[in-house]
Amino acid sequence: MDSRVEFSDLRGRKYVYSVRRFEDFWAEVPGNYIFAKRTSSGWVPLYIGETASLQKRMARYHEAWDYCCNRGASFVLAHVNLGDHKEREDEQRALMVAFDPPGNFPVPGSSPQLPDLGRAA
Repeated sequence: MDSRVEFSDLRGRKYVYSVRRFEDFWAEVPGNYIFAKRTSSGWVPLYIGETASLQKRMARYHEAWDYCCNRGASFVLAHVNLGDHKEREDEQRALMVAFDPPGNFPVPGSSPQLPDLGRAA
């Protein structure tokens, strides 16, 4: 298995992530992370997040982890990002737009309320 994975956003910016397990030791560094599953065609992002501390974020229960595990996730892809909160958030948003991870849309555990189009006619 590859120890590094490269993702590109829709503008062609590239981000390199390390392949980890949720239960691994995490350093006290800021970063972006992806809960992902591995398929025969590559990595599938199920949730994309950012944090000021990978150690603190992975040390406790993460609301999206169970949701993603139930959909095949078994890895956390992590990218140390020493930039500020805005830079991490920009990376998160760019990759969410590029990959549309189901764990981010809608919020895990909720379901979208769609209009009843039959009644509108």
